[in-house]
Amino acid sequence: MLVSVQKKIVGILLAASLLSLAGCAGFSSQETVRENTDVMPAVAEKEGLVFNVLAGEFAGTRGSLADAANYYMRAARQNRGAEIADRAAHIALYAKHYEDALEAVDIWKQAVEAGTEAQRIAAVANLKLGRIEAASQAFDAFLFTDAKPNPQSMNALAAILTRHKGDADILKILTQLNAKHPKQALLLLQLGRYQMRMNQQDEALATAEQVLKLAPEMGAAYLLKAQIYSAQNKMDKALSAVAAALEKRP
Repeated sequence: MLVSVQKKIVGILLAASLLSLAGCAGFSSQETVRENTDVMPAVAEKEGLVFNVLAGEFAGTRGSLADAANYYMRAARQNRGAEIADRAAHIALYAKHYEDALEAVDIWKQAVEAGTEAQRIAAVANLKLGRIEAASQAFDAFLFTDAKPNPQSMNALAAILTRHKGDADILKILTQLNAKHPKQALLLLQLGRYQMRMNQQDEALATAEQVLKLAPEMGAAYLLKAQIYSAQNKMDKALSAVAAALEKRP
């Protein structure tokens, strides 16, 4: 998706830039300025949307995510459209410019109805900034649509959470989400995993049992039980749980 958005933006803006520069006596000198990255910041304010997008793409290809994020944020503020805001939000998140990522998401939401990807970026950015309540709300919007779980978002949740080092923050968010949306097996499983990571073994075991009541075939819940029993030196129970997990494998 990102590649297609990138190609569309750059294609449109390249065409626009060529049309605007055609017949301009200063064409060659302007191209020379664009090729000299040392003077890009000096001329950025004098240029418009086309320059900022192209400069952002060029900075990205050179591996300068910080510059790419800055140029794309300028473009997003100028354009106020969904496609450029989408790309600006992604680049800002990768560059760890979390405030800019949230601003870009706001622009994105103003242009079109927010989708799950915009909510994901908002959730991650708020989590990185330590804004637990805002992150919880964004994760809620990412995981649920009209109170119904989004299967793709649920399946992506574990990978998103593992990129964050603040287990205590994640546990707070998962506790809030499970309180609001009880009986969601995948969400409960994540709660149990983070309870275990925070050494809340009894709570994690109880959560794993809840998961198995909702989804008896979920092998991952048996593996969680095995992990808990192993930590408690209950090796017979741990081996039994591993055996049960293997039986449930598709």
